[in-house]
Amino acid sequence: MADNYLSGKDAKVMIGSTTYSFSKWSLDMKTNLPKVTNFTSAGFQKVVQGITSGTLTVSGPYNEGNMAFTSGQSYSWILGFDGTTTLTCTARISSLKADEDVDGSPQISITAETDGSFTAAIV
Repeated sequence: MADNYLSGKDAKVMIGSTTYSFSKWSLDMKTNLPKVTNFTSAGFQKVVQGITSGTLTVSGPYNEGNMAFTSGQSYSWILGFDGTTTLTCTARISSLKADEDVDGSPQISITAETDGSFTAAIV
């Protein structure tokens, strides 16, 4: 199997057809696994698939006038590894942070929680 590594320089964050100038993104996907261990599980733990959710984090330089976001609002996010490989989810903003530094540039950080179904997989 050939190596097919990607560079972060080709990544993207989109909402609909609009690309935003973030410099980092992450999507932490998780599935709750309720324990159903019982007398018939032969002394071993038994779990079942529960609720699947995700926490989305994006951050980067503030692009004045082009980064209008509202805490509590839901957006359809497209997170790209490159031009064709993406993760997509609808997520509601739970935290919206603006940060300024005299020696740097203004930064925006957003945390959002998935809202509804999404494919919790990396292909």
